[in-house]
Amino acid sequence: MKNRTLIIIFLITCILLTITMVIKTTHSLITDITNNNINETINSITIHDLLIDREGVYKEEFDSIINVLEITYDEANIIINSEKLNQLLTEILNNSYAYHYENKPKFTNRYIYNKIVAAVNRDVNINNELKNKVISKSEEFIDNIVTYLYDLEIIKDMNK
Repeated sequence: MKNRTLIIIFLITCILLTITMVIKTTHSLITDITNNNINETINSITIHDLLIDREGVYKEEFDSIINVLEITYDEANIIINSEKLNQLLTEILNNSYAYHYENKPKFTNRYIYNKIVAAVNRDVNINNELKNKVISKSEEFIDNIVTYLYDLEIIKDMNK
């Protein structure tokens, strides 16, 4: 009888351990899939996506940028398509997600401004006059830029 009880306890323990392992593995897999989808989504967002709608119509923000920087549509398109600035956008959006859902600190305004300056200066497709405009207006409007990027609905809606 004692051996039988030990065998039953052993079997129950094995079953419980198996169930626990399956649950943990499933949870890890779901978390991995969710994180990968979020990363894919964030990594696919470009400046173009933020300023031009799905029908290819320029949003109000696009015209605001042109007016504030006093630039042409062609110059604005150079900025929109800047690989360096789009890489920076991805970095900021990843941080915004971490700020909203993982309680990580958000980047400071000064950090983002310095990163904008570095990105613009490294982009060989942006001429010096346009670089100077972007840099000076970024400094002037850094609070607005940061607020806009950290309040994007696409980031806020990711975990809903």
